[in-house]
Amino acid sequence: MTVPETRRDIYSYLDFQTREFDPARLERFTTQDIASAVTVSRNLASQYLNDLVREGLVVKVGTRPLYYLHRHNIERYLQTRIDQPSYQGIDELLALRGPSVARNFERAVGHDLSLTSTIERMRVAMGYPPCGLPVLIMGASGTGKTYLVKLMLEYGKDVGLLGPDATMTAVDCARYMLSPERIVDDYLGSNGEPGLIEKGKGGLLLFKNIDALPVPQQEYLFSEALFAARAEQGSPERGLRFVFSSSLPPDSPRAGELRHRLPVVVRIPSLKGRTPEERTQITLRFLKDEGRRMGVDVFVSKGAFSCLVNATYEDNISELRRSITNACAEAYLFSKDEGRIVVRTYCLPASVLAGADLREVDADGSLVDTTRCSELYSRKDLQSFVDPMVERYEAFVAQEGLDGKKGDVRRALRQELASDLEALENHFVRGNVARGEKLEAFGGLLESGVEGVNKELGLALSPATARLIAQLSYMQIMPEDGLRRWKVQKRCALAGMLALLCGDDPAMAKLADRLVELSFRVLGIELDCLGRLLVFLHVSLLESGAVR
Repeated sequence: MTVPETRRDIYSYLDFQTREFDPARLERFTTQDIASAVTVSRNLASQYLNDLVREGLVVKVGTRPLYYLHRHNIERYLQTRIDQPSYQGIDELLALRGPSVARNFERAVGHDLSLTSTIERMRVAMGYPPCGLPVLIMGASGTGKTYLVKLMLEYGKDVGLLGPDATMTAVDCARYMLSPERIVDDYLGSNGEPGLIEKGKGGLLLFKNIDALPVPQQEYLFSEALFAARAEQGSPERGLRFVFSSSLPPDSPRAGELRHRLPVVVRIPSLKGRTPEERTQITLRFLKDEGRRMGVDVFVSKGAFSCLVNATYEDNISELRRSITNACAEAYLFSKDEGRIVVRTYCLPASVLAGADLREVDADGSLVDTTRCSELYSRKDLQSFVDPMVERYEAFVAQEGLDGKKGDVRRALRQELASDLEALENHFVRGNVARGEKLEAFGGLLESGVEGVNKELGLALSPATARLIAQLSYMQIMPEDGLRRWKVQKRCALAGMLALLCGDDPAMAKLADRLVELSFRVLGIELDCLGRLLVFLHVSLLESGAVR
């Protein structure tokens, strides 16, 4: 083998491996592994690797062991340019992505939107003493049920519920449709072979398509799952957690029977049922994945991207991923640049084009570089709506003082703050916030409470009041880290604003307090200063007739 060929082999190996870069599998990038992969001596591999580093084609990371990464592919992974030839450690390199790296459930697109309630229940099931609770995951084909179970495993490791070597053992129950009794033998083990109970010990045991089994075999597995959940410390079953999944329609009788037999049931929405932001981010993620796998920069026209995001997929996320793979393959066929492909509308599968809106393809001449585009959907969080309120209040205090004597100025401030809240409530109505079964249940309970207040005080409060209190209550017990930190930073301004407004209108404050009391009386959640402030402003909007 000639020297140029050896060098090319090393570079090609790094190119291929870095396309599927995983910080948890760095051993593939050591000098020894690279040398073994291309069948050369360690010294020769080290020499060529350092030549590639000097030429700017490869990045060196760490001290002992050293890791070598294909520069352009790791730039795709990090979504940024790399300016140095070497880094002291992998953490220093990963820090180029930003201040924090998503872990376990945070890696799921929509963890803070349509999957909020689902993930909350999964955390509860994992942490319930002594050994967690069995979970039934319901969702149409291709919605990401198995992916979420993998994140459950990662979560269990991260919080110490599972050991660092815990694994997920998956079984497709559809394989046993012709001989369902075999699943018991496979579970217990036979002919000297360890069973699933032994293979899954200390981790997660996933039974996919549990509805494919007859009732007797289902009951056997459910009983085993409930027994494992009650296992004593030190018993062989301790640490084995069971997860079951089904693609049955949620309103079907058979789905109802399954739901009644396990303590924790979660539902995953269809792709069409996810928020526009989620569909956008899932599509962008898959385009990035294809670019890393192919080793090319993926550009997509805005028209094609819109078609992908808004199409209806019978097989949900799985079909979206296949559609993107097919589109990238066709774009590669027509590409004249080895390092870049352009996905235009004509590259999309016919099934995607059939449901496209003509307006979606109008922008096919405008391209998006998915390789270094971190997001394509501008989402506003709660604090971004409240920040203008804080700024108005602080400007008022600076000009008028807290005991400002101009009543008209104070009324104008209140009207401006109420107007800011109206924008937030419209944001809630559009659904670009946390959602889920529990939140819907909160709303239903609070609607009954609001009706009671209407009868008691002779008012005509609308369901919008219940929706707002439900959303604020839910966001208080399930806050994002950013919101939690923001509340701490703004606590003085929020408290001052609330005191000023309530002092100006004691009657309105009394009504707001009556509504705030609903959250505690009905849900057991005592709204904090931010929640009380927004409820007061909501009442002000009611007075002006702006809320329906």
